[in-house]
Amino acid sequence: WQQKFASHPAAKQLPDSLRLLAEMSDKKPANIALLLPLQGKFRQSAIAIQNGFMTAHYAAAARLGDGKPAPVVRVYDSTDIRNFTNVYRKAVADGADIVVGPLQKENVHQLVLTKGTLPIPTIALNTDDTTTEAPSNLYQFGLSPEDDAREIASHARISNFTRAAVLFQSSPWGERAAAAFTEAWQAQGGEIKIATRFESSPQSLATTIKNLLQVDQSEARNRELKRVLGKDAAFEPHRRQDIDFIYLVASPEQARLIKPLLNFYYANDLPVYSGSQIYSGEPSPAKDRDLDGIIFCDIPWMLEQPDKLKRSMLAAWPNANPRYFRLNALGADAYRLQARLHMLTHTASTGLFGATGNLNIGEHNRIQRGLT
Repeated sequence: WQQKFASHPAAKQLPDSLRLLAEMSDKKPANIALLLPLQGKFRQSAIAIQNGFMTAHYAAAARLGDGKPAPVVRVYDSTDIRNFTNVYRKAVADGADIVVGPLQKENVHQLVLTKGTLPIPTIALNTDDTTTEAPSNLYQFGLSPEDDAREIASHARISNFTRAAVLFQSSPWGERAAAAFTEAWQAQGGEIKIATRFESSPQSLATTIKNLLQVDQSEARNRELKRVLGKDAAFEPHRRQDIDFIYLVASPEQARLIKPLLNFYYANDLPVYSGSQIYSGEPSPAKDRDLDGIIFCDIPWMLEQPDKLKRSMLAAWPNANPRYFRLNALGADAYRLQARLHMLTHTASTGLFGATGNLNIGEHNRIQRGLT
C-alpha cells in the first residue's frame, strides 16, 4: 500500500501502532535470562513454566526463517532467596536484555523495593501483595486468584445480579479471592449479603451451608410455631430469598461436596459462580457431575481446543501432569510478553491474546488477564 500510494499523507505519517510495530521488531531482546527455582519445593512449578517458555521460544525461532538469529535464552537457578541479588546481577553481567522471573514472592518483593529503575526490564512471574510503588521497568505477571475474582464480579454484574453471598475456604488463598471479589463487586455497586468461610469436613460443611442459606432459621421458626400451637403443622423448610447468586471459592474436591449440599438445602435454583480453582484441569465427567451447573472462569489454554503451541508441548511431554498446565501457559505467555513489552507499554489499546487470557498492562505495570 505504501509503495502504491507513496504520496498519500497516511503513507508519510504512519499511525503510532504501526510505527511501534516496526520499533518492536528492532527492540526485541536478543538475550533473555530466565530465573526460576529449579530445586526444592517450587521445582515442579518451575519446570512447568520452563517447559512452556521454551516451547514458545522454539516455536518463535521456527517462524524466523533462514538467516535470522533467534534470541539466546539462559536459565538461572534462583532457588536460594538469600542469593537472589547475586543471581540477578550475574544475569545482567552476562548480557541479558531482559529478565523473566523470579517466581518466589520474597524475591518479587525485593525487586519491588528497589529504588529507581532496575538495570534492565524485568517480568516477575508472581505479584507482590504490597501497595509500594515499584520500579517503572518491573512488570508483575502471575496467575493470581484476584484475576478470577474480578472476572466473576464483572460477569455476574452483566447478568444483572446485585446481591451476592460469598462462600470461601478457610485459607490465606481463599481469603485473598474473597477479598478481591468483595472489592470488585462493591466497586460495581453490588452488595455482599453474607460472607462465610468453611472447613473441609463434611459435617462442618453441612452446618455452614445450612446457616449460609438460613435454613436453620426456617427450622427454628417451625419449632417455635409448634411450641405455640402445641401441635405439628404442615411445614417445608426454605432458604433465604435475598441473594441472587453465590460466589464459591473451593477446590474441586470441596466443591463436589458443596454443590450437592446446596441442592439439598433448597438452593438448586441459585446460580453458583467460581474461579479456575474449581477445575482440576483434566476432564472427568464422572467425578465432576456433582459440579454440574456451576459457572466458572479459566484461562483459554484450559477451556479451548489445543492450539499449535499446546499441541507441541503435549507432544514433547506426553506424560505432563494436567495439574501444571496453567503454569505451562504462564511460561508460554511470559515468552510472548518479553517480545511485545515495548508495544504493550506504549500503546494503551494494545492487548495480547495469550494462553493465560487476554493480556494488557494495567496500573503499576501489573499484567491484567481477561479470562474465558
